[in-house]
Amino acid sequence: MRDVILYSRERSPIALVFALAALLYSSGLQIRPSPFAYLSGLASMFLFLFLIRLSDDICDVPIDKITHPERLLSRGALSLPALNRFRVVAVLCLLLLQVRHYPVFIYTGVVVVLFSVFFCFKPKLPTLLHVALLNSSLVVFPIFAGLAARSSITTFEILMGLFFWAGGFAHDLSHSLLDTRNVDPQKLNPINKLNQAALAKLSLLAFLVSGGFGMLLYQRRLVGDGFFICLVIMILTMLGLEWKLIRQPSEKNAKPFYTFGFIYFLAPAACQMFAALFP
Repeated sequence: MRDVILYSRERSPIALVFALAALLYSSGLQIRPSPFAYLSGLASMFLFLFLIRLSDDICDVPIDKITHPERLLSRGALSLPALNRFRVVAVLCLLLLQVRHYPVFIYTGVVVVLFSVFFCFKPKLPTLLHVALLNSSLVVFPIFAGLAARSSITTFEILMGLFFWAGGFAHDLSHSLLDTRNVDPQKLNPINKLNQAALAKLSLLAFLVSGGFGMLLYQRRLVGDGFFICLVIMILTMLGLEWKLIRQPSEKNAKPFYTFGFIYFLAPAACQMFAALFP
């Protein structure tokens, strides 16, 4: 566990991953589950999110050795066999948590298989495609919540998942942009080798698509007024930030997205979470 703890401290702090998993999972609830069911689902989604983060970083080691040589994984300071053994144990724990609920067990198994295949092929995929597919992990949370609570998937879970996915995709595009004119191409991440101005415009489009899914949730009365108010504030904030980023794709203008890109969908999600858990 030493290597897992060291990795977590550097790249995926337990408290942060837990809080993010709690928000994404809880905002996918329309009815309040029993305490046991809620804690079981929360533990499952925490494991899932941590595994996604860890698997993504392991997959990116060859690239990170060039672009982020200071990281523990890049320096070889962590044991990959130990981390891989942890991944196997964590997946087994994730599946064991679902054994009493057949639909959720099947869904979780399919998700594990699909993402295992994704990480095998990720290095060979076009950059934009693997960024889009990686962010599809955000769709898992509300669908898992719906299956765990009702053994079914409704329009609410699908729209909430799409809202998360488009927002996450936009966030990844926008917070990674740099002014690449005076940077050695060999030291750039794959996403920074693409046209940065075009990516800034694409991130704006993705944020607007995400906002559209959020508006659909409200228009269909699947979420409350708090969600809608937070969403409008976040969309207006993103429009201002995106305008600066499109005019000048640079690290300075991309930096706010490290924070606000997450807050964009987490603030409305928090409103939905409290509405579900404390009706």
